[in-house]
Amino acid sequence: GRPAGGYETFLTGFTEGAGDASGSGRARLWGRPAGLLVLSDGSLLVADDTARVIWRVSYSGTE
Repeated sequence: GRPAGGYETFLTGFTEGAGDASGSGRARLWGRPAGLLVLSDGSLLVADDTARVIWRVSYSGTE
């Protein structure tokens, strides 16, 4: 399908630094999202195979 709109960044912090604009350099890796599951309440489970944890992400705004 085609995207219905723009995107919003909601989960960050897995890397620190990104090298330079040419793509050279190395970022420090804090984690690596490897899987995603949407639960019935709308929250997400994100599997991190570097830190070996599962993060639960939920929205607590008014929208």
